[in-house]
This record gives sequence, C-alpha cells and structure tokens, in this order.
Amino acid sequence: MEFINTLTEFMQNHEAVLSGAAAAMAITGVMATWCVRLVQQAGLAKHIAWSNFAERISELPGTEPKQEIRFCNAPDGSALAYATSGSTSGVPIVRSLGWFTHLEAEWAYSQGRALWAQIGINHPLVRYDGRGIGLSSRASSVTEQSSLEDLETVMDAAGVEKAALFGLSEGGLTAIQYAAKHPDRVSHLILYGTYLSLDDFSPVTLERWLTLMPLFEHAWGADDPAARQLFTSQFLPDGNRAQNHYFNEMQRASADPARALEYIQKSILRNIAELAPSIDVPTLVFHRQGDLCVPVEAGRKLASAIPNAQFELLPGNNHWMLALEDDSDHVIATMEDFMQRN
Repeated sequence: MEFINTLTEFMQNHEAVLSGAAAAMAITGVMATWCVRLVQQAGLAKHIAWSNFAERISELPGTEPKQEIRFCNAPDGSALAYATSGSTSGVPIVRSLGWFTHLEAEWAYSQGRALWAQIGINHPLVRYDGRGIGLSSRASSVTEQSSLEDLETVMDAAGVEKAALFGLSEGGLTAIQYAAKHPDRVSHLILYGTYLSLDDFSPVTLERWLTLMPLFEHAWGADDPAARQLFTSQFLPDGNRAQNHYFNEMQRASADPARALEYIQKSILRNIAELAPSIDVPTLVFHRQGDLCVPVEAGRKLASAIPNAQFELLPGNNHWMLALEDDSDHVIATMEDFMQRN
C-alpha cells in the first residue's frame, strides 16, 4: 500500500509530463490486460535452487579465469559477498551494479565470465552482490543509504584504497554518491546506462515502467518464461535466445519476488541531480542510442551535469551490458584509453 501511495503521488506530481503520453505509448491498455492475464495463468515459483542453475545455461569448455569469493559485514551486520579476479597490478576497478547479480551465476555463464575476464586483464577487479541479492544476506531492507554503505564496506574489506568505479544502470547513482563523499578514493568514474533521476525520463518510458511495475512481484518468480520475458525484453530487446534465457534465470537466482519489488521501489525514488555538479574525478559516460529502460536523453543530461565528463554514444537498444555486443571490444578499449589518459 505504501508503494501504491508513493506511485500515486509521483504520477500526480508529473501529471503535466504524463498527460498525452497514452497516444505515444508502446504498451496500451489491451497490452497491460494481456500482461495481467499472462501472469495470473503462470505458475508462480517461490524460489530457485542455485544448484540447478549451471545445468540450465549454456557452458563453453576450456580453461577459464578464476574468481575468489569472500564475505564481509555491513554496519548493520548484513553479510555481503564480493569477488576478486583479474590482474594483480594496475588501477583497480570496482563494479557497482544497480540491477540484480549473483557472483557464482555470472561466473558460471561463459559470456559473463568472458566479459569480466576481459575487463580484468590489466586491472584488479572487484564485483559484489548488494544486500539481499545473490550470495549476500537477505535479512535487511534496502535503502539509498544502505547501497552506499555496501560499496563503502566492500571497498574497505577488499583493501582497495583507490579505484575506478564502474557503475552500471542504477549502480551508477551509488558510484556517483561514493565519488561525491570520497573523491580521494576514486581515480575514475565510468557510468553505463545511468541517469540522475526519473525527472529526465521521457513520458513514454515513464508510462511503460508505471504499467509494468505492478507486475514485477508476480512475474519475477513465474515458472512460465513468457511472464519473465516481459521484463527481459525491456533490458535486452536485441538479445538472442541464449542471452534472454540467461537473463531470465539470473533474475530468479539473484532475488526473490519481494526483494525484487523492493529494489524497484527504491530505484524510483533515487535522485542524485544535486550531487553531479560536485563530482571532481575524470568521468566517462556510456549510453546506448535506443536504450528502452533509461532513455538516451537521460544519459546526455547526466554527462552534461558532471563537469568535463566524456560522453560516448553507443549503437543498439540493450540496457544490460552484454559480453558479446558487436562493439564490446570498443567499449572496453574506450575504458582503457580513458583511464590511461586521465
């Protein structure tokens, strides 16, 4: 009920922006009704066992890089899982990921492992599961402050004095918060598919998410993959069958439906517009031209708000970062060049 009240208030505050959006909507009332019926007909799974995950995703043979998983405790006692991999020298890179993660699942999937291994060729790499996600504790609730505390805790536990923060999607907001609070510990800020607040979203994008959000808790754990595909299609409209399957399974492995909804609610209310102008570290902003989750206009506004930020427009429509995008080598090469020059 609290979320519905917040959502109602949000819609009222943005009435002028949302009015007239229905004509341009990609999801009509008929589509929304179909979504609800699909979810109602789907068998709902309460949880998924990680032990079966690797059997359901494609796996390529060969010698692969290794990761080491450790645990640390946040100030409230929540256990946080983090993984180290990559080089033993170079500027450390710490990934702050806003969507759902599972350190073991990422490494079991050959394409995911290849992506992080490539980024870690010249850098120590630290990835972590936020509280309530993946291997981390599911005991505590998620807040904007707790997301920042998770990053602070992992940085300290991993012994990283100074690092390049790689913030993907909503994780970019956490990375910006950290850079504003601890500028001496951030060498570079690299943001991918990030935004300042929902105020920068187009009416069509806002309306699409407002239509889909009530379905999150029900469709998230559905046995019917068609229900989960409702959301995967927003993150990976250009994804192939194997990539879509992996993303679907990753979502279920990473969090239960209640925690997934809690994360979505938190993301809606985040706003770091006031912090962006204070960022005083070299910043690189990536954004895909046709991103369905976060419109490219929001990425441009983010880059313009951070002093001297470099903006890199990428082709394609996927929001979630894939290992096998046609330009993945270009993305990583641009990151390397940026860190070497700044």
